[in-house]
Amino acid sequence: MEHTGRSWRRIMKTGWMLVAVGLVSARVEAQAGRAPVQTERVLVVAPVPADPGDSAYAVTFGDELRKGIEGKSRRQLSVVTKDKIGEALEASGFSRDALLDDNAANQLARFLQADAYVVGRIERNPVPRAHVHLIELRRSGLSGWVHVIGAAGATAKQLADMATDSMENHVRAAEAPRECLERRDRRDFRGAKERARRAFTFVPHHPAGAMCLAVVFEAEQAPPDSLIPVLELAVKGDSLNTRPWEMLGRQYQAKGTHEDSLKAAGAFLRQLQADPSDAKLRTGIAALLITLKEYARSREVLDAGLEQNPGDLATLQLKARACEEGSLWPCLVDALAAQYDVDTSLVGKLEFYGKIFGAAQQANDTAAMLKWSGEAVRRLPTEVNMWRARLAAFNTKGMTDSALVANRRIAELDRTDIRPLLGMAQIYTERIKIDSTVPLDTATLARVDSLLQRVAAMKSNAAGQPTDTNVWMNVAVMYFKPGTEMIQARVRPDLAIALVEKSKTYDVRKQLSTQADFFLGLGYMFNLSSAFDFNALSQSKSCRTLSSLDQYVKKLRAAMTAGASVQPATAQQVLANIEGIEKFVVDAGKAWKCS
Repeated sequence: MEHTGRSWRRIMKTGWMLVAVGLVSARVEAQAGRAPVQTERVLVVAPVPADPGDSAYAVTFGDELRKGIEGKSRRQLSVVTKDKIGEALEASGFSRDALLDDNAANQLARFLQADAYVVGRIERNPVPRAHVHLIELRRSGLSGWVHVIGAAGATAKQLADMATDSMENHVRAAEAPRECLERRDRRDFRGAKERARRAFTFVPHHPAGAMCLAVVFEAEQAPPDSLIPVLELAVKGDSLNTRPWEMLGRQYQAKGTHEDSLKAAGAFLRQLQADPSDAKLRTGIAALLITLKEYARSREVLDAGLEQNPGDLATLQLKARACEEGSLWPCLVDALAAQYDVDTSLVGKLEFYGKIFGAAQQANDTAAMLKWSGEAVRRLPTEVNMWRARLAAFNTKGMTDSALVANRRIAELDRTDIRPLLGMAQIYTERIKIDSTVPLDTATLARVDSLLQRVAAMKSNAAGQPTDTNVWMNVAVMYFKPGTEMIQARVRPDLAIALVEKSKTYDVRKQLSTQADFFLGLGYMFNLSSAFDFNALSQSKSCRTLSSLDQYVKKLRAAMTAGASVQPATAQQVLANIEGIEKFVVDAGKAWKCS
């Protein structure tokens, strides 16, 4: 069997032909002196089978149901014949037994000017069962569901007969909402409500009866608490009818509380489930959920819409809003990235790159940080803030080579910024291997010194005093670390002494002074034998060299004395060791007659 949900434009002409036939028939009756009986025109189409292999079973069920309704309800209903349905289908290029989805059935019913139509679903295994849906189009009163379950092996006719019998109450109930609407039109609200309630004696949750009650209450300007129970009856009777869900949502909204607004959103969501293609409704619900701070639910609603239309810009923008206001950072990255793919106006926009990079940072998404900072500097190569973002991505990923490049670029673009200079100094410092078994990389050490001197100069006044003590302290620490490590490893103590002395210079808060003095004392001690050749001094008897030694030892003693509290035992040992040198200086000075 052929299934179709295609366009029904070609059916329109056929539909009007069939309508014309009906009108001619009515005129013939009138000419014969017989008043035509007012009946509701109903289209019955075959249900859609759960298993496509049961298509023939479904078609037979539809044919038998059509016959059964026509036979039992001919005084109330005018059933569109299979021949007329077949003519419309064949005129549109389909087989007479084509199976229609709900949308196609709705269009066919409208083209044939039916007041209601009957569709459904059918299963054959494990036992035959049918779910028959009665849908009202024009004040027919036919509405709701009929569910029947047959015995194992029941034929399509047997199941259709069960459905026909079950529909009798629905046909009887349909008269009540028709009469209700007639009285409402005459503003006989009391009579209208009385007629509507009659439907419930046949079908407890009759949708059309409940809906007529609701519209009467609306006409009476009844409060929401009067309409809500009636509308809840309507949706119990037919949860796929969008109109009562929409009305129920509006009534909950009218109550105005947060809790009722949440119930309104729930009603609108059920309305959307009944018609998932309603994009305007979907975005309206999502916006409502955002105002209710239900950000994750809003995102879910929008994601479902994006599955149908991934490139819808309005939906993506609303999703980004929900994710941003709800601090749903991974979601925001995805939404903004999708926007970028479809909205060319975002290309090259600094604000966009800043937002998506910030979201990636909040989400701890290093890959996204790298991707979007890279895109930003490619599009905006002179935008220093995007280079700073790029640097942050490199630092997070531990990409030091790339971080050096980014720091250099930032320093070029903003010559007032000390941070890239400190960043480069830090990277170079970490690359220097301080090990007595490995030659010291003095070239890299010199780069560190040069960078730190530039930083200090940028934060100094004309008198050489700091304009920012925090920066000077930072410089002090960056000199202190490699200098003290070199002294401890006894690697080039002469260079280490210079670094620690610079550390003391920039230590304006004297937070490192005691430790710096201790390590200076050690550095002087370890460097003593390299700085002075005692054998050569003894032979030359140079008073100038002796004076230099005297000054050197005095600095050693002063430094170690000032830093003794760091390691008292070590300090005492060093001070004891230099006593002999101090005695040598005194004795040699006398012997060599040095003034």
